[in-house]
Amino acid sequence: MKLKGGSINDLVIDNELLIRKLLATRLHWCGDDVNLATPVEDAMESFQREPAELVVLDLMLPRIMVWTSCRRYASAVMCRS
Repeated sequence: MKLKGGSINDLVIDNELLIRKLLATRLHWCGDDVNLATPVEDAMESFQREPAELVVLDLMLPRIMVWTSCRRYASAVMCRS
């Protein structure tokens, strides 16, 4: 799901739909473009297609290595610089 807003691109990753929608709505009200993703594998694909300036990642996601995902996002950003 994508909400079009302003010039800042955000990515919200959470396994609970209600939380994703709540965060997306609030960020959209602030004027941001918001992409929603779950699970993390889909989020990384979304991030590679359309890089985000802000990534909101649920640290309590089940069955994944959250810190590994954080490092993958950080390295993807560093590679683009």
